[in-house]
Amino acid sequence: MRIEVDTRGIETLVRELADVRKRSLPYAMRSYVNDAAFSTRKAYGDKVKQELKLRSPWTLRSIQVDKASSLREPVAAMGSTTSYMATQEEGAIERKKGSEGVPLPAAAPGARRTRGRTAAKNQLGSIKLVQGARVRTGSVQRRNAAAIAIAARKGGGVVFLNLGNRRKGLFRITGTKRGVRVKKVWDLSKGRVTIPKNPMMESTLERIRDTYPRLAFKALDYQLKRAFARSRQGG
Repeated sequence: MRIEVDTRGIETLVRELADVRKRSLPYAMRSYVNDAAFSTRKAYGDKVKQELKLRSPWTLRSIQVDKASSLREPVAAMGSTTSYMATQEEGAIERKKGSEGVPLPAAAPGARRTRGRTAAKNQLGSIKLVQGARVRTGSVQRRNAAAIAIAARKGGGVVFLNLGNRRKGLFRITGTKRGVRVKKVWDLSKGRVTIPKNPMMESTLERIRDTYPRLAFKALDYQLKRAFARSRQGG
């Protein structure tokens, strides 16, 4: 009894698998690494929005992905380009850099998540103090009154006020002599501020780690389908 086996199909499969190993797996791995990085960026951004009261879109824009380009050893990097986000993650003690205290957005001290966003005109880098409003003689009350009056005469603006008892800050003056409004925009009372550790990245990775295998399977499945389709076409 003679049994004949047609190995042409097996030979084709072997060639296809060899092609997959040589051409498809590296692309699948690189695609998976990049997909995982972008998925992590989105999850991290959601965590940041949950934990912090963002005052501008810049914080979320700073969370970027450096895509993997190599096929041999694909490596992607994800994180914020700002130093203050590293401070949030690791914690720090921030000390004043000049004669005044550490600038803190004016709101309930310590209640970071309840503070509203700082308007563009009140962001620290955008503020220009009213010229001539920094009065240095007389009592605290007279110096403050003079600074407010000067700002009001000039159409309003931001002035430095020392309220005594180590309470001081930047205040925006609006209105006229008939009705002047004074609103604190930055507090400069504290010479040192402790920023507690808030490992948002670590908790993000812990939460989404189970989604990575699905991304890997998706990338591999896509490349396998491409490889087999290419093989069927004689490519």
